[in-house]
Amino acid sequence: MKYTPNAGADLIRNDQYWDKDALACSPKQVRLLDIADTQALLNAVVNGQLHISRVDPNQVAQAKSAGLVVNSVTTASIHSFLFDFKNPALKNPLVRKAMMYVVDREALAKGLGLGLAVPDVQMFPPDFYAYNPAPEYQPAAYKYDPAKAKQLLTQAGFPNGVKFKVLLYAFPFDQSLIQAVQAQMGKAGIALEIQVMSNYQQFLNRQADAFFGTGSGRPDPFDFVQAQISANGVYNPEGFPVSPEIGADLAQIAKTDPTDPSRQKLLQHVSGLITDDARLVPVLALKFNWVLNKCVVNFHPPRFGALQPAGLGWKAGCK
Repeated sequence: MKYTPNAGADLIRNDQYWDKDALACSPKQVRLLDIADTQALLNAVVNGQLHISRVDPNQVAQAKSAGLVVNSVTTASIHSFLFDFKNPALKNPLVRKAMMYVVDREALAKGLGLGLAVPDVQMFPPDFYAYNPAPEYQPAAYKYDPAKAKQLLTQAGFPNGVKFKVLLYAFPFDQSLIQAVQAQMGKAGIALEIQVMSNYQQFLNRQADAFFGTGSGRPDPFDFVQAQISANGVYNPEGFPVSPEIGADLAQIAKTDPTDPSRQKLLQHVSGLITDDARLVPVLALKFNWVLNKCVVNFHPPRFGALQPAGLGWKAGCK
């Protein structure tokens, strides 16, 4: 394997892999390219430089018209704000709650999601088993309300508003989305200073107040919760503690057998508490749209984590 930061990686097939059927149709080498510009990615698939890539919702029609295979799959990744609580204002739950009420998720889903996104106020997508179905944790309970957001900021001691620096990747969709959110939040006195970053380490190095974008999700939602909000979570650079209520739920989940049906209820409950506490501010649950050269076979779009190349192959006689 060869890895070049911000450029890509070359993966070599492991001929000792246990699944011989997958091994038989797997390519000897897979090259992963790090290209932030999604239009460049789509062009690369159309031109044959790449065989598989992700594209933004507004590129799906273009990909289909170019004769590519499109595979859209709901993932556990939510476009949301993750916070570095070194900023005193963000330690106040009323400030974070104000942010929850000043995002017009319905408008964003319709205008930018193009039918491939749904509003979300939880850290899990609506069709995921850890998602809390209670009405108070649905997007309808957090309708766009700048006046209410202003009131919450005043209660929190910030009548003149707040300002936060936000990092995000250079993905065109993410930039369009954050600019729309920036305009909405500005109406309540929440000013966002936006900066494109080259890698996530910039957020972990505490160069901003928040990160906006998606994570890769986890098959076990408990792992995802721990990584996002626990005091030693990798996405919590401040080490900011959870509320006692959330902490109690996490402790109970940790000692509950994964096969115990009560664990799902605990996960749903903690998901609701996270929304109540606005530990992160979700915006949209977005489908990932994969485009493939028509010769690619055995492609399984990942719902969690990164793409797994095991089993990927090429149709015999295909060019």
